[in-house]
Amino acid sequence: MTTVEIISGSIAFISLCLSGYVAYRTLVQKFFGKIWLSQAIVLTHIDTTPSLGLACFLENKGAQPGYLEDIRLVVKHIQSGTQYMFYPLLTRDDYSIFESYATKDWFPFSGFYLLPKDKASKYILFKPSNNQFNAQHGNYHVELEVRWDDSKNWTQMPQHMVIEINPEMQNIWNDPASPSYQVFSNHILANRMS
Repeated sequence: MTTVEIISGSIAFISLCLSGYVAYRTLVQKFFGKIWLSQAIVLTHIDTTPSLGLACFLENKGAQPGYLEDIRLVVKHIQSGTQYMFYPLLTRDDYSIFESYATKDWFPFSGFYLLPKDKASKYILFKPSNNQFNAQHGNYHVELEVRWDDSKNWTQMPQHMVIEINPEMQNIWNDPASPSYQVFSNHILANRMS
C-alpha cells in the first residue's frame, strides 16, 4: 500500500465513524433528559402555606421523546436537621415577583413532555407535602429529585443549593399577607462578594 492509499483509507474510516456517531445521536439515541434549577428561590405562599417558587430548565439531549413524570425538592433545615418534601403544584412559562397572579394564570403541574433535542424553561410553585411547614431562620439545603418515564424510583440530581434565611425573611415567609421575596443561593452570594 502506498502512503496515499493509507491516508485515503484512514480518512474514509474516520468519516464512516463520524457518520455513524451522528446517525446514532440524531436517530437512535434514547431519551436523555436533564433538569437543573436556577440559583434564586422565591419565598411565596400557596393557600397561606409558606411555599417555594423556582425556575427549572429542562433538556432532552436524546433522539427519542421522553417524559418528566414528577419532581420534588428535599429541603433540609441544617441547624435543626428537619427535612421537608416540597412537591410541584402549579407551573407557568414566565414569572415575576413584582406581579400578582390569579389562579387562572397558572397551570396544574402534570409533568413535562420533551421532544427530541428539546429545551424548555418553566416556573414552578412547590408546596410542602404536609401543608404545615413553618419557616425557621438559618440555612436550608435544597436538593432536586426527579422521576422520568414511569420510573418508580426517585433520582437525585447532582445540583443542590444552600439558602440562608435571616429572622426578617423568616417573618416574611411565614406571613401569608407578605409579598413574594427572592433569595439567592449562598454560592451566588459568595461569588458576588469576591
